[in-house]
Amino acid sequence: MSRSDKKMGSQVGCAAPEIGAMVHDYYNGALDAPQVREFERHMIVCRHCESMVIQLDEVMMVLDDDQDIEGHPLDKLQTAIGQSLHHKAFV
Repeated sequence: MSRSDKKMGSQVGCAAPEIGAMVHDYYNGALDAPQVREFERHMIVCRHCESMVIQLDEVMMVLDDDQDIEGHPLDKLQTAIGQSLHHKAFV
């Protein structure tokens, strides 16, 4: 972590990787109630995991909007990621 990162309170990576590893299961609703509470408490202090959930949501929204894209599922994912990144660049 750089000096400026420390000053601004930003963090690189997950604060608790063993909890952060649950991000996809959390997003997909595959955690039980105690795990959901644990992950949500974790997101309060971990900007990395909070950002991951937001990014997953943005990508899924783009994929839902672009259902008319033909081709391989990876093509759809690449398009969705590109649109999400493009949107972030101008926000």
